[in-house]
Parts: sequence; C-alpha cells; structure tokens
Amino acid sequence: MMGPARSCGRLMGRIPRPLDMLLHRVVIYSAPRKRVHGILTSCSDDDVDCDVFFQRIQHALDLIGRYDERRLERMKRDVKAIALGLPAFSYSFYAPSVAAVFLNAKLFPAASAENIAAVLVHEATHARLDQAGHR
Repeated sequence: MMGPARSCGRLMGRIPRPLDMLLHRVVIYSAPRKRVHGILTSCSDDDVDCDVFFQRIQHALDLIGRYDERRLERMKRDVKAIALGLPAFSYSFYAPSVAAVFLNAKLFPAASAENIAAVLVHEATHARLDQAGHR
C-alpha cells in the first residue's frame, strides 16, 4: 500500500516545476496573510477562522523558540512561508519550489499547538536538508 507521502511525490513529480511553483504561490498569496515570527503565514482554507490559525501558528512558533531558539532562527532562514494547505492536500509537506510548509487543512482544527510545532519542526528539517543540497 502506498502512503500519502509517496503518492504525493508521484503526483507532484508529474507536474512541471513552473506549474508546481505557480500553484503553491497562488495558494499562499491569494489568501489572508500575516507575518508571524518573521515568517509569512497564509490561511487558505475558508472553513478555518484565520485569526485562530494565526494565533495557533504564533503559539507553535513560540513553543519552538522557548525550547530551541536556534532551531527557530534556522526555520526563519529556511522556510519562507507557512500555509494552510488546500483541503485536497490530505497531508502536511514542504514545497521546495517556494520554500514553504503546507499544513494539513483537515487535521489542523483538531491539532494542538504542540502537534503543530512538531509538524513545523519536521517539515523545517526537510527545508534545512533542501538548503544543504539534499533533494
């Protein structure tokens, strides 16, 4: 059985990079946006209260900064945006074409700030590896 990450890789692998980049930019820049800890955050799901989204991202990044300030500083360098993914994205992922983390829109409403922080750290690790040249 193929997991979501593998199927995502195969699906996104079929989309030419310029279209992939355009799709991700549209998701990020066509929605309400706010800078949180210096990182652009975008609330692209109409079913989510954007004020709550921005507060929970703020809380998650505060947690990361409280327990690992160096990791938060690296995250600010490596991740240009954090966006709530479209409902069609049933997973969280890092998009290297735009250096952005897309969070799972279906799971976000039930996720705690700690869970969101863990996902952000995980996806920021992909960003860090991408910056180091590991695809």
